[in-house]
Amino acid sequence: MSRYVILSPCCPQPVLDLLEEQGCHIIVTKQQKNMPLAEQYHADLQAFAPDEHTLVAAPGVWEEYRWELEPVGIRVLRGRTDSNGHYPATAAYNIARVGSTAFGLGAGVDPVVLEELEKRRVSFCPVRQGYAACSVAAVSDRAVITSDRGITAAAKRAGMECLLVSPEGILLPGCEHGLIGGCFGEIRPGLLIAAGDVSLYPWGKEALALFARHGARLIQHRGHELFDFGGMLSLEGK
Repeated sequence: MSRYVILSPCCPQPVLDLLEEQGCHIIVTKQQKNMPLAEQYHADLQAFAPDEHTLVAAPGVWEEYRWELEPVGIRVLRGRTDSNGHYPATAAYNIARVGSTAFGLGAGVDPVVLEELEKRRVSFCPVRQGYAACSVAAVSDRAVITSDRGITAAAKRAGMECLLVSPEGILLPGCEHGLIGGCFGEIRPGLLIAAGDVSLYPWGKEALALFARHGARLIQHRGHELFDFGGMLSLEGK
């Protein structure tokens, strides 16, 4: 089976090279012109993968993803929410799935996403942070790194180990800072990639210890500050 990853063309080239070394086929995101400039290519704002073989995409980009992914055996569903460029519509697909739990803005989540989560018996946990995927890096099914206190509390109630970090120093051109979830991507279970070097941050040692405790491996872009490229959707095709 082949690994297909969807991510922004603004992702640093060294990170793309690292993904290709892992055998990933890279598919660049589509431009959503009605979104804020810094987020027009962010994967986590235009689609959500309820499992490795399925993608739910916003109506404006659905057909393009369908054309690229269905020939390789990945099912692409058309979401019902098209972003108008304003919150909460911009967060309709921004769901953080961590094992059998998913975090997101309850009333703002696309209904197709909720239907697909229910089919897979994934418990949906509503949180006040609409940009849940942006705010969460899932280390494993039982551990997360997040920059949001509300998600921290919800994750701990769900029995997860949680590391709360500051987003300060995370790069996102045009914004004061980025968010932690947008800097990470899961290549496959137990193997993640970071667009930057977590050891440059005050919480870096704690983050690496969390990876070690949960048996997860992290590939990093060494010596560079973390860059919020909008996260990554990882899918398995034929």
